[in-house]
Amino acid sequence: MNLDAYCCILYVDNVEEDIFHLFFECPFSQPRWIFLGIDWGISLNHHIMFLHAKEKFGSNIFREIIIIAMWVLWVHRNIIIFL
Repeated sequence: MNLDAYCCILYVDNVEEDIFHLFFECPFSQPRWIFLGIDWGISLNHHIMFLHAKEKFGSNIFREIIIIAMWVLWVHRNIIIFL
């Protein structure tokens, strides 16, 4: 396992993986959000992205949806890396 590599392992090997890429920009992650009814509108700034998505669900359920969806993406990524 190469821990020095910071490239996205979910979809594109030549894109540097950071938190924003993993959860919002990655072509692997985007369809999962759209399935949940959230189109992040990547061209917007982060704060506006969250406000738009929050309006769709309301604050309580929105928080739960976001936390669970990010957790699932994170676990899937780690399964690929560590198994």
